[in-house]
Amino acid sequence: AGLASLTVMLIGRQEPEAVGGTARIIALSVAAVTLPQVFFARHLSRNAARAGAVTVGFLLGGISILGALKHTAFLVALLPLLIIGVPLFSATYTYVADLRHGGRAVSVQQRVRNLDVLLLHQGYSRRQVVALFLAGSAYLCLLALLLVTLIEVSFLVKTVILVVALVGGAAGFYVVLRLLPREQPRRAGFLDHVSQTPAAPGGIETPPYAEEVRLLGVRLHAVTYQGALAAVEQFLREDRPHMIVTADASAVMRAQDDAEYREIVSEADLVTADGAGVVLASRLLDLPLHDKVSGCDLVADLCALASRLGRSVYFLGAAPGVAEEAAAKLAERVPGLQVAGCHHGYFDEEEEQRIVAEIKRKRPGLLLVAMGIPRQEKWIKAHLEDLRVPVCIGVGGSLDVISGRKPRAPAWMQRCGLEWLYRTIREPRRLPRLAALPWIVWRTFAELLRR
Repeated sequence: AGLASLTVMLIGRQEPEAVGGTARIIALSVAAVTLPQVFFARHLSRNAARAGAVTVGFLLGGISILGALKHTAFLVALLPLLIIGVPLFSATYTYVADLRHGGRAVSVQQRVRNLDVLLLHQGYSRRQVVALFLAGSAYLCLLALLLVTLIEVSFLVKTVILVVALVGGAAGFYVVLRLLPREQPRRAGFLDHVSQTPAAPGGIETPPYAEEVRLLGVRLHAVTYQGALAAVEQFLREDRPHMIVTADASAVMRAQDDAEYREIVSEADLVTADGAGVVLASRLLDLPLHDKVSGCDLVADLCALASRLGRSVYFLGAAPGVAEEAAAKLAERVPGLQVAGCHHGYFDEEEEQRIVAEIKRKRPGLLLVAMGIPRQEKWIKAHLEDLRVPVCIGVGGSLDVISGRKPRAPAWMQRCGLEWLYRTIREPRRLPRLAALPWIVWRTFAELLRR
């Protein structure tokens, strides 16, 4: 209401003929009443707030009628509708959504669930919802001021500008909404596109990695970092072969064309989101996958977990000497770490058989394979049952980073999801791998439009 009334007052200063004196007095009154309430709005009851919103809607409608003059009538009547467009859209959206799910069967009491309530149910915090609504209102106010600035321009041009701005703004805010991290867990009934693994017989608690999602047809687990560690601990205690895949954007896109790799991912015991691209794509498609769980972050904690449970770790992959250096660095960080063995990733078929035999003989609890996507996953899948290692995971270039041969991105770049940019700048030969990023964005938006 404060933004709307201030906008009308600014319009009155720009175009005195467009907003009459009475309308400006009403706008000033609305501003004087609403803006001071910002400081104690949290103390208002919900019913009082909704009643106030309806009242402000009528006042703004009155401003449009009182301000309508001659050739500017269309514009003046349109401005308040633009300014109150966010709450108006909120109510209309919810009403139409309710009609699609039963029409008259939905009671009037249920229809008071406006868009803000739906967003709260989907896990957005009150602060995020308020910020989104204020940003939407401010955007429409700026659009109204722009139209007043272009008041002498032809009606057709203004109409085109209005349509483009409204459609583009709606799409932009929808993307921002989906990219926002959820600050609260979703409430029951809003987990779309999620399949729950059936509970085990005998009342056993559902494991923490049981919630699955499909991102562009690729199976992933909506698991937190701690949930992933809990799953690995369970795998180690079960003492039977398990495979973990950490899927980044390149892995998701490779699975689109590589049927063998896609099948390996679909059959893995745990598939985590390893990369900002995967997390952002999941948010855009409204999938409950909001935590990045990368192999590089997991390695040290997995070694600590194996050490605590008295199991050894085997390091396989990377260039000659890297696995040994990484094992030595981790032994300094993880007290009691048992290194079952190390071997580089440049071996022929004959040497491969000797490596498999050695791993079987030493019976590690954890096997770290650093051969890059998809070679590491295909190698693990080919030998999983033969090796009988409780936890096998592909860790890509993690051993190079842990050994110190390659630096990791600064912490702020990791937090911002820009680690891929840092690694590409440091290693320009990785540039072709960036092709996966625009492709996953394109496929994500195509899926979004299809839905």
